[in-house]
Amino acid sequence: VVLSRSGQPEEGLAMYEQAYTLHRELGQTFDMAVSRNNMGINLKNLGRYAEAEIALEEACRLLADTIHYASPLSNLALVYEGQGRLREAEAAQRQAYALAQRAGLTYILNEVSLCLGRFYLAQGQTAQAQPLLEAALTHAREAELPAKAAEAHQALARLHRQTGDLSAALEHLERALEFERQVFNEQADRRFKNLQIS
Repeated sequence: VVLSRSGQPEEGLAMYEQAYTLHRELGQTFDMAVSRNNMGINLKNLGRYAEAEIALEEACRLLADTIHYASPLSNLALVYEGQGRLREAEAAQRQAYALAQRAGLTYILNEVSLCLGRFYLAQGQTAQAQPLLEAALTHAREAELPAKAAEAHQALARLHRQTGDLSAALEHLERALEFERQVFNEQADRRFKNLQIS
């Protein structure tokens, strides 16, 4: 994950493949699924949708009977969206949302609410998007996920701009910046602590 996020996606893919192989040899099904899920996200971000679809379908298969199935399913929906398969994307996101609600896992609910809300927003369906994005914001706050709260505020800012409520859009942008500063400060603190000599 660190390699993928630090601008070394090919190295990240190689690490995910190695991790997958080791987890398979150890019979660790959940960790195999996590590796495939992360690989799928990375491939999607590289625009390699066909490969991403294969990786995420495997992650879904491995997690099909668990409460974590919603996460790779939501990521698979993003691949469908990137491929222009909007009906399949919506159906997968709605299924992932229903599963996340039943499981009651806040961090998954946050991610799926945000993805489904953004999907509707991209289609210009602001009435469907708004309650989902507001729910994503609530879940992000409950789970203390400032980066996700910033993303939800940004999406709500776009929504209010689309509907012509510029003051609400500005308010959400300001809140997004506050959460982004919090994330930056937390990361800077961690980097500083890592540099300290004990």
